[in-house]
Amino acid sequence: EMVNVPNHMHRETVGEILQLLDVICNKSEFITIFYSVLEGGSEYDLFAKAILSYGKAAGTTMEILQNVVESEFEANRGTPTSIMRGNTAASRILGLFCRQEGKQFLQKQISPSINSIAGGDISFEIDHCKLSGDIASQKAANLENLLSFAECVLGTISTPESILDMPRKIKALAFHIQRLATKHSPENTMLLVGGFVMLRFINPALMTPDFFGLVPKGSLSMTDRRNLTLLCKIIQNISNQRVCNEDWMLDCNPFIEKNMNRLEDLYVHVLMDPNQANDDEEPFSDLFAKKDVGELNPEAVDLEAYKFFHEIFIERKSDLLEIFGRQDDALRVSKDAMKLVELLNDYGEVSPPEIKLELYYSPLCPYSRAVWLFCLETEIPIITHKIDLLKEDQALDQEYKKFSQLSPSLQVPLLIDGDFVIEESSAICMYICDRYFVGNHWLPKAKNRSLCRIHQQIDWMQDAIQIPILRLWEACKNPTAEALQLEHYRDFISNLEVLDVAYGKEKQRCGQLPVDPYFQDKDPSLVDLFTILMLSFGHLIQGFSVNKFPNLKLAYYHFVNQYSKKHWKEINYEFEGFFKYIITATSTGSVQQIKQSVLFLQTPHTIYEMVQDPENDIFLFLASKTISTKTNAKLKRGLKKLNADGTTTDQPQTEETDEAPYIVNLDIGGEFNIRGREGTNLLLVPGKKIVQTSRMSDWEVGYSSTVIFEFETVANSQALLHLTELNCPSENTKAQQEHWLKFWKKINGIRVDTIDQTVVLKTKGPEMVFNILTDWRLLSKTLKSKMKFEDNGGVYMHNNKVYAAPVSTQPNKRIIQDWRCVDWPEDVFARVEQELQGYEGGCRIAHKIHMVPFDRIKTVEKMWKANMWKKLGGVVCGPLEQNIAFLVPPAQVCNMLLDGNVLTQKLKSKCLASPEPGSQFVAGHLKGTLMLFENEKKIVLCVSHKDWPNHNSVVTLNLKIVEKGTEISMRHENIPIASIKSVSDMWNSEFWEKLEGIQTTNIMTSCILNTTAPDIIFATLLDKNALTTIVGSDSSISNKVGGPVAMYDKLVKGGVSSLELNIGITMSVRYFNWPFGHFSETRYQFDEINGGKGTVFTLQQNRVPINQMEEAAKNCEEFCKQLKKFKFPKK
Repeated sequence: EMVNVPNHMHRETVGEILQLLDVICNKSEFITIFYSVLEGGSEYDLFAKAILSYGKAAGTTMEILQNVVESEFEANRGTPTSIMRGNTAASRILGLFCRQEGKQFLQKQISPSINSIAGGDISFEIDHCKLSGDIASQKAANLENLLSFAECVLGTISTPESILDMPRKIKALAFHIQRLATKHSPENTMLLVGGFVMLRFINPALMTPDFFGLVPKGSLSMTDRRNLTLLCKIIQNISNQRVCNEDWMLDCNPFIEKNMNRLEDLYVHVLMDPNQANDDEEPFSDLFAKKDVGELNPEAVDLEAYKFFHEIFIERKSDLLEIFGRQDDALRVSKDAMKLVELLNDYGEVSPPEIKLELYYSPLCPYSRAVWLFCLETEIPIITHKIDLLKEDQALDQEYKKFSQLSPSLQVPLLIDGDFVIEESSAICMYICDRYFVGNHWLPKAKNRSLCRIHQQIDWMQDAIQIPILRLWEACKNPTAEALQLEHYRDFISNLEVLDVAYGKEKQRCGQLPVDPYFQDKDPSLVDLFTILMLSFGHLIQGFSVNKFPNLKLAYYHFVNQYSKKHWKEINYEFEGFFKYIITATSTGSVQQIKQSVLFLQTPHTIYEMVQDPENDIFLFLASKTISTKTNAKLKRGLKKLNADGTTTDQPQTEETDEAPYIVNLDIGGEFNIRGREGTNLLLVPGKKIVQTSRMSDWEVGYSSTVIFEFETVANSQALLHLTELNCPSENTKAQQEHWLKFWKKINGIRVDTIDQTVVLKTKGPEMVFNILTDWRLLSKTLKSKMKFEDNGGVYMHNNKVYAAPVSTQPNKRIIQDWRCVDWPEDVFARVEQELQGYEGGCRIAHKIHMVPFDRIKTVEKMWKANMWKKLGGVVCGPLEQNIAFLVPPAQVCNMLLDGNVLTQKLKSKCLASPEPGSQFVAGHLKGTLMLFENEKKIVLCVSHKDWPNHNSVVTLNLKIVEKGTEISMRHENIPIASIKSVSDMWNSEFWEKLEGIQTTNIMTSCILNTTAPDIIFATLLDKNALTTIVGSDSSISNKVGGPVAMYDKLVKGGVSSLELNIGITMSVRYFNWPFGHFSETRYQFDEINGGKGTVFTLQQNRVPINQMEEAAKNCEEFCKQLKKFKFPKK
C-alpha cells in the first residue's frame, strides 16, 4: 500500500524532490524506469500529471515531451505501428498534455457539435443486434445520422480557421513525430502523425467530452455515449487508413475511403508552423530550443506532484534501485544515473525538523474557523486551544489567561510557532503557506498577477466586510430580532455584491468557465476560504441568502458540499448550535415562548451543572470555581466511584428508578434524557449559557422546542437563571410551565420576577426626592412611620416587615438598594433600581425591583404603592401600546384626528383639534395640547383624563403607509396604573371603533427543517396539492405576483404581493369573518442553513385583528407543525 501523504509538504522535503526530478526529467530512460514501477491506470495518470507539472515549472515541458517521443520511437523500432498506441509513459504524458494545452481549442471547435446531440433523441446505432422492429429502415436512418455527424466533425476540424486555431505546441509535437517517423519508418509517417493528432488529441475529447469539460457532467445519456463511440470508431479508422471489417459496419467503408485523403491534407496543414518566417528557418525552432530558465520556483509545482513523487520515492525505492542495477553499463555508470541513485538512496533517511504550531481559536468566530479549516484541509499538525468568547468570567480560565498574555488585542485567532506569535487570520494563513508547501492554489506564489489579485482581494475584504461582520458578532452576543434585521447590514450586502462582481472578472481573466466554482482555479484560494466563512456567518442575519450572489453562491455550495465536506461539519459543530440558538431566539413569536427567571443561592457555575445533572447530589465548593465542564464531570465520576467503593458522603444518595430514563451528557452535540425531557446540547458556555433542543416524552412525535438557560451573577455570587423555551406546542404550554416550576423546586430554586413602575411626584423635584429616599431619618419623618436603623446603614421599615440597605447612588439621578421582606427565604434579596428625572416641575421615577419572589409580586407592588408612593404624593403610572389599522391613507387619518369638525362628526361629541403645534386638543374624556405634528408621519399629544384632570400623560402616534391604508403605532405613557384598563377600553370604544379603525397585532412563528433546501419548500408551497396536504384543507397560492391566494377551503382569501425566488412569499390575505376590507400582510421567509441543504422557515402575519388573534395564531403554529411532518420531494 502507498503511504498516506498529508496535504502539505515540508520545505526540506520539497527541495529533495526537486533535486531528484531535475535528474529524472533530463533523460527519457529515467522517466521510463520510474513509469515501470507504477501500478494501475490511476498511478499512470498521476505520474503524467506530476511530470508535466514539474516541466511547466522548470520551463522544460517541450524538452521532456521531445525526449519521451524519441524514447517511444527507439523502443518500437521493429513495430512502428505500435508507437504511441500502448499504455506507455509517452502515451500517458502526451495525452494529458494535449488535454491541458488543447482545452480552449476543443471547447471552441468540438463542444458545440457534441452539445447539439447531447440529451436528444437522435441515434447512430447501426448494429442490427442492438435494433428491434423495422431493423432495415432504422439502420438506414441511423447510418445517415452517423455519417452526417461525422462529416460535420471532420468539416469543423479541417477548416483553415480551425487549423490556425490549433495550439502551436501540439502542432510542434506533430512536426517532431513526423520528423522522427521520416527517419525511422517513412512509409508510416502520416499514419503516426494521425495517431498522435487523432488518437491522443481529438478522439479522446469526442469519446469522453464530459471528462474534458466540453459538456456538463451527467448530461450524457447511454445513447449519447454509444453514439460517440460509433463516431470515434469511424474517425479513427479514417485516421488509421483502414476500412471496417465488422459486417454491421461495412456500409461505413465508402465514407471512410472517401475521407482518408481529407485527413492527410489536414495533417499536412497541421505540420506547418504559422510563425515560420521563411523556408530557411526550422519550423517550431523557438519551441524546441533549449532555454536557460534559471532557478526553479518550488511554488510553481503542484502539491499533488510533490505528494505523488514522495510516495514513489519512499515506497518504491528498493524496486527502483533494483531496476537501475539491471541497466546496461553505459546507462548505469553514467554521471546522471549515479547521481540519481545517490539521491534516491538518501531520500527520506533524515526526517525534516519538527514544527510545533499552536492555535488559539473560537469555534464561533468566522476568522478562527477559517484558519482552523485551513489547517484541517492541509492536514498540518496543530495544537488547538479553544477560547470561549461568550464567557464573562475569563479571569478564572487558565487557557484565556495565557492567551491574554500573548495577544495585545485579545482577539482570535492567534498562532504560536516556537517563540513567534502572529495574529490576524489572513496573516496566519500566509505564514503557514511560507512555513509549509500547501498547494499553490491557496496562494499562487509562482503566478505574480494571480498572487497580487489574492492580496488585493483579501486586503479589500478585511477593510470592507470585516467591519459589518464584527458588528454582527456584537449583535449576536445578546440577540434580538431588531438587531439582526437585514436592513442594518446593507453595507455587508452591498460589499458582497462588489465581491461577486470581482469573482466574475477574475474568473474571466483566468480563462475559467462560468461553471468553475472558485476565484482563480478549480481548487479554492485563500480568498475563497475567507469568503465562504463570512457567507456562513452572514446566515445569522434574518433574510440573508447567498442566492443573491451567483458567483459566491457557486463557490459556497461547492466548497461546503464537495471540497470540504469531510471537515466542514467538524469546524461548524458548535457554530451550528449557536446559529440555531440565534435564529430561533430572534424569529419565534411571543405566542410560543415560556419565560421564567429563577434565583439560586449557589454560584452560576454550580447551577450550570445542576441544570444538566440535577440528580447528582455531589456539588462541592470547588465546582463553583471550576471552569472546565469536562473537569467537573471527571470530579463527579471520581467521587461517585469512591462512594461505590464504600466511602460515604454527608449528602444522601439519589436512588434512580426505572420510571423514566436518566441520561446525562455534558458535551456539545451530546444527547440527554432527564426523566422524560430529552434532547441535544446545541451550545454550552460554562457558567453562562446552555442551549438545547428539547422535547417531553409525551409530546407528539416530531415536535421539539429550543430551551435557553442564561446565567447571571448577582449579589453575593448568587445565580440568577433566565429560562426561555421557544416553539413549545401551544397545547403543552401550561403543562410545560408546571414542569419547570417543579424542576426549580427540586433543585432549590426560587422563581422571581421584576416589578416595573413609573412614579410621578408633581410637587417634589429630583433633588428633594433623592434626599428623602436616601436619608432614612428624613424618609421616616416624611412617611410618618417608625424605622429601625442598623449600624451597617440598613434599615427596617413598614412595621419591621421590610429590610433595606443602600448599595450605590448618583446624586439626584440614581439610587440602588438591596431590599427584602423579612418573611422571604433567608439570603434572598431583591435589587431596587430607581432612576430620577425632572418632569413638569416635579419628578418622575423609573422604579424597578428585580428578583422579587414570584408569589409575592402583588404584595410587594401594593406595599410600595400604599406605604411609599401614596404617602410621598406620587402616582404610579404605566404605558399603553396599541396598533390600529385604517383603510384610508395617512393624510386622511391625520385629518380625522386633527380636524375638530371631522372629529366631532365621527365621535358624535364636541371636539377641538387643529394641526397647529400648541393648539388645544379636546376629544371624549381627553383634554390637552398638540405638542408635535409631522404630516402623515407623527402626532404627539399631552393630555389629561377627566378622572385625573391634574395629571398629564403623553400620547405618541406613529403613522405608516401599508397596503390598503395606514397603520398607527400608539404609545400612551404616564397613565395612572389603576386607569390603564379603562383608558385602553376608552381608546377602543370612543375612538378607534367610531373612526373605523381596527386594533391589530402581529404573529410570528418559525421552524427549522435541517434537510430541506429553500428551493424545495418554495416550490412545494406553490404546488396546490402539496399545500393542501400541509394545511389539511383545500389551499392554493398562485405562482404569479397579483395572483389569487385561497386557503382553508377558501375561508382565507387574498393575493400574492411579491415572490422572491427561494427567499420569500408575501401575500395580502383576510379571514372571511374579519372586518370588511381589512387585510393582513402574511410572509413566508426561507433562510438557508447547512450549506443550502436546510431551511429556517418563518411565518410572519402582520395586522391581524386583535379579537381574531387566537384563531390566526393557532393556524400559524399548526402550519409550521405540519410543514415539519411533510415528506418533501428530493432534488
